[in-house]
Amino acid sequence: MKRLNYIGCKHSLIDYVCDTINEKVGIEGKKILDGFSGTGVVGYNLMERGANVIANDLEYYSYVIGKGLLCGTYNERVKMVINDMNELEGEDGLVVKHYTENGEENRKFFTIKNGRLIDGVRQYLDEIRDSLEEEDYYFLLGSILVSADKVANTASVYGAYLKNYKKSALKRFVVEPLHMGEECRENEVYNKDISELVGEIGKIDVVYLDPPYNERQYGRNYHVLNYIAHYDGDMEVYGVTGLIRNIELSRWCRKREAEGELDRLLGGLVEKCEWVFMSYNNEGIILMEKIREIMERYCEVELVEREYGRFKSNKEEENRSVIEYLWIGKFT
Repeated sequence: MKRLNYIGCKHSLIDYVCDTINEKVGIEGKKILDGFSGTGVVGYNLMERGANVIANDLEYYSYVIGKGLLCGTYNERVKMVINDMNELEGEDGLVVKHYTENGEENRKFFTIKNGRLIDGVRQYLDEIRDSLEEEDYYFLLGSILVSADKVANTASVYGAYLKNYKKSALKRFVVEPLHMGEECRENEVYNKDISELVGEIGKIDVVYLDPPYNERQYGRNYHVLNYIAHYDGDMEVYGVTGLIRNIELSRWCRKREAEGELDRLLGGLVEKCEWVFMSYNNEGIILMEKIREIMERYCEVELVEREYGRFKSNKEEENRSVIEYLWIGKFT
């Protein structure tokens, strides 16, 4: 599968997470909710190991990628469209206007050439949308987003663009498929507040949670991907980096609210499932003793941990490790 370079991505920890879940409760045949799906890497790997996955994320770009990964297939129609996309010459459009130096604010998130290519494929996808199955549309849109991320002129996140174009940003934008799987899977993907979703869905076997650990809002760090995903000229952008006006912010990124959100979520899960697994690290805004206190209101609690390399938004950051905790709760 293709993936974003992402804050909190579990790519390097995927075996640790999935193996722990499998050892405790098993994965194959289980209905598992991936409540903060992000890049989709955990949900995709759970699916590959035989789970029926329900994925959810508050960010629209994550929803799109998750829908493509978990519900889409690399079928003949998709292959043909990707081939057609990569033969387009490009068009001036919203990406050029807002996120290249040829636009109104001279933002250098993409080269002008790549901005035109992204605009071209994005416009083409909307033109043919009515001829596509829903799963194919999201597979293609997710493929555009992840492929655009590969040529973005950023250190990693979109909180700023680089003054000079880096080597990867100068490469030609090419749409690559999210994955090469051709087997249809019955999964569900949502774009909701996790606590609201839990109140709407039925019984599940396992919940995996990977909430934000700090105050960096994903909607502000990946706003460019959200803009490409929506591709709506009525969306207002502003400021040096072209942030989107009136975005929904996660309460999990607010220190004063995160504890209450965890309590609210676990309370809603009591009647829904038997097991919950939650990733969190030692730099998180909820203190470890507070997590234990909240979880023990509802669960029998176990804690396992793994040391790994800290996410770096640029290569100059100091190399250092953090401890990734995996909280395991069995509802009583």
